[in-house]
Amino acid sequence: MYPNIRKGLTVFCTMVSFSVFIPEILPAKNIILEKAVLCSHVAKNEAVGIATDFSPEVGKVYFWTKVSCENIPTKVRHIWYHENTEMAEVTLEIKYPSMRTFSCKKIMPQWTGAWYVEIVDDNNLVLKRLDFTIGSSEEGVKEEQEQKIEKNVDNIPQKVLEENKAETEAIDAAEKESMAALNIAEEIVMDESTAKDIDIEIKLGTGVKEREIIGEARIFPADVGKIYCWNLIAGIQEPTEIKHVWYYNNEKIAETSLKVKYDNYRTWSYKTIMPNWAGDWRVEIVDAKGNLAQKASFKINP
Repeated sequence: MYPNIRKGLTVFCTMVSFSVFIPEILPAKNIILEKAVLCSHVAKNEAVGIATDFSPEVGKVYFWTKVSCENIPTKVRHIWYHENTEMAEVTLEIKYPSMRTFSCKKIMPQWTGAWYVEIVDDNNLVLKRLDFTIGSSEEGVKEEQEQKIEKNVDNIPQKVLEENKAETEAIDAAEKESMAALNIAEEIVMDESTAKDIDIEIKLGTGVKEREIIGEARIFPADVGKIYCWNLIAGIQEPTEIKHVWYYNNEKIAETSLKVKYDNYRTWSYKTIMPNWAGDWRVEIVDAKGNLAQKASFKINP
């Protein structure tokens, strides 16, 4: 009799032990992706110019999604990849049971090739992946046209070539002069807009460890991989938000929103750097009102 009682208690304890662990399995947010498309722009919250092949001159590609979710609020992320390298990540808040939302990626003309973008939920589950290409249909025609131009150059008289060269040099000089004036104007705007209540310290480096910048520099090699922009924000009275806006050769290529939760708050973002992106870079810190609060320039060597 006693062995049977012992056996019954063992089974009972096993069942109780099993039931204790069931609540530890976290349920999903139950996000339903109703529709996801790629397009060239968005008008009145609707995707326009839906495609999977885009010209190198497209400017921007949009990832438009419609999601529904019972457990709100929640978040999804759009993660953009070029040739299997992460280029950008955008976090989007889902505030309503059914909501349309989108992100966009600025496309430089030289960024041809295979791309894809993923929508990822709060539990890092990939809900959808869409592949697209930049320049697949026009590259061959462009290359052929350039070859024809090079061949025709041999038949142009030397005097005409010299005149064209002199004209080009004159245009280059004018562009450099106007660019110098633009740089001066940017410095003046910065001086006026940085006289604010908050103080933002900015550092650039190759990584962040224990909430501090590492590999701090302003000149980096082409194979650096990623550049981090680190900030220490002081003087805020209540939670706010800033943006890191990244520029390559004066072209805006990425923007990241960062929450600042309390005074003396550290935060950072990073930009993936492709090996062929040598040149002049800068990152601007923009406050919640859209004012330029701080900026730092850096250079990628070839």
